[in-house]
Amino acid sequence: TDQNFTINEAKTRLQKRGSKQEVTGIIVNEHLNVTRKYVRDIRNILYIWERHGISVAEARFLPKYKAEKGHVKKGNPDLINVIDGKLMYLKMVKDENDSVYQRLYSRFNALTSEMRAANKVTEQNVTYAETTPLVDFEQKINSIVDIYWTEPKLDADGNEIKPSHRTAKFVLDGNTVYASVNLSISKEEEAKKDLLAISKCRDAKDKPFWLIHRRDKITVPQPEPIDIDSLNTELDALLGT
Repeated sequence: TDQNFTINEAKTRLQKRGSKQEVTGIIVNEHLNVTRKYVRDIRNILYIWERHGISVAEARFLPKYKAEKGHVKKGNPDLINVIDGKLMYLKMVKDENDSVYQRLYSRFNALTSEMRAANKVTEQNVTYAETTPLVDFEQKINSIVDIYWTEPKLDADGNEIKPSHRTAKFVLDGNTVYASVNLSISKEEEAKKDLLAISKCRDAKDKPFWLIHRRDKITVPQPEPIDIDSLNTELDALLGT
């Protein structure tokens, strides 16, 4: 009161010893802990990644994450960074020797190590983490991948300052996503989607991006075929949607 602070009665509540005592998202009954939901969310997204691949995991998890955190976090989050941050927080609260943290971190480390393993194709400091035939990819995300040429940018005098370039876009869980197109693909090949594939990649700075290329160019193992109906049922049950 000497410093003119007052208790906000609207934010005051009684938490008895026998019930869950939670402060700023941390359980403080006997020892510090996170909520069961926090651990379950990490476990679920790792399971989806392990079973269906990182692109499916991102498509299902990131819209939910942005809906919850979009008011404080701008741009498109990177799933790997999100999980890494959640695990760091878990370690801070529960301790690095905690068995729950160690099991989850071990699974996360195995997935990221596999993605960046030497047997993955690396070209010009680009790592191809996951490759899917373009036709199969469209069926999986239930969206058309549109390959098109942008309009050139002109200055006030009509001089070209940025030439037209080829790009692609598709809708993933309601969000428009853009992809780069390999320069080696000819204009004639653009319409022959059965000859093309799309890869989830990471550049030299570990930033994720999508790349469309010839189907026979990259040799990353393809994810196992997915039954869309059973996948949606399974993921909705996991994510509680």
